[in-house]
Amino acid sequence: MTVRDFVGLDLFNGETDDACRPCGTDDQMRAAAAMLDQLTWWGLALRAARSARPYAS
Repeated sequence: MTVRDFVGLDLFNGETDDACRPCGTDDQMRAAAAMLDQLTWWGLALRAARSARPYAS
């Protein structure tokens, strides 16, 4: 099963530096990093779960 939906988050008001990296305060950068770390954890956990017990619809 493939999920093709996505969620866009506007944490940095669309501002970027010359290298196209988002510009934000230290608090915004830490919040984004924490969110991405959690997303990575869930992605790895789900990959392992799907390997152990494939989803059947």
